[in-house]
Amino acid sequence: MKRRLLSFLLLALVLGTIIFSGCREAQCSPPPEESESTTGWEPDRERPWNFTPTIGERNLEDYDIEMTLEAETYPSTVDEIRVHVVNRTGKTFVLEAAGLFVEKYDTHAFWTYGLEATAGWVRLPYYTGYFMYQKGGTAKDNITFIFDPEYLQENCELTPGRYRFVVFLGDGPHYAYFEITE
Repeated sequence: MKRRLLSFLLLALVLGTIIFSGCREAQCSPPPEESESTTGWEPDRERPWNFTPTIGERNLEDYDIEMTLEAETYPSTVDEIRVHVVNRTGKTFVLEAAGLFVEKYDTHAFWTYGLEATAGWVRLPYYTGYFMYQKGGTAKDNITFIFDPEYLQENCELTPGRYRFVVFLGDGPHYAYFEITE
């Protein structure tokens, strides 16, 4: 009797799992046309600084970009850092994203199960507003971005280490490297 009851319960559990797992997907997930935004891309409001834009096809001969900073090292208490972007061809260039992004080099950025950590660049939560995501704006042959640590989110602070600024232009991402010291 116990064996028959146990078999029945096991069979009911398996059938219930199969039935309800299939129904859950069909009932809870809206059809693709309802879940897709009709107004275009919207940033993840919870983690907007993780945005990396797609790069449209541009005439690459119009680009010879140079990014420079006023110094190679800054103290952790820096008030602002100016990032100069110049197109040495003298032509205007497209901003694939109007914002400046900042990343820090982390020797343990990516962990894999059972293996050693892999180093890499990690995007910091730097968010100055929705305009960072405006796509397709055109800049004159030079532009200056101003990094203000006040806009670092989630209690993030500049600590000693290697950093880089990232801007996304019509020919791809461009970087300016710097270091933060005590």
